[in-house]
Amino acid sequence: MRTVGFTLEISESVELSAIKSITEDIIIGGYRDLEKIVESLQAGDSLVIYKLSRLGNHLSIINKNAHLVIDKGIILKSLSEGIDSSTPDGKRQIELITQLTLQTTEESVRSLTQGRKTAIEKGVKFGPEKGTLYKFQDIAEQVYQMYLTKQHTIEEIRIHFDIGSRSTVYKIIKLFENPPGDGSVS
Repeated sequence: MRTVGFTLEISESVELSAIKSITEDIIIGGYRDLEKIVESLQAGDSLVIYKLSRLGNHLSIINKNAHLVIDKGIILKSLSEGIDSSTPDGKRQIELITQLTLQTTEESVRSLTQGRKTAIEKGVKFGPEKGTLYKFQDIAEQVYQMYLTKQHTIEEIRIHFDIGSRSTVYKIIKLFENPPGDGSVS
């Protein structure tokens, strides 16, 4: 069975020394390297970290990565928190992290949902207005007037107003000629 240490590139010498004192190997990397490290380990191996924050920068990521390790049968040891997933206390600590993650997520969703509901009741509209005319409302009349003069090509109008495509210019013109809800058939 292997014992491998994992730490971030930004770790201090105290952290490196603590891990080196109990591991055969130290892998220095980033959060994204953790999945590759876990793939290289086998059930029964141990992964030693200095503290849980080395598994991620948010509680839900720490929880996900802790379970990535444990679910493969790898023993997770965190030196600062005294966690050893092979012991009953360590398993309880991991379960506590899972429960805190779920509770935090539920509270966040509940709070966001209530906040959105309150905002809607106050008349707040979320997201951008839909439609080409809204996005180009400041220049729509100028685009249309330039088109009516027949002195400029659609491409020249597009470049002049920095509009992404010729089809968008045509949409602006069409919407200006037949605004939504005017009873016209397009």
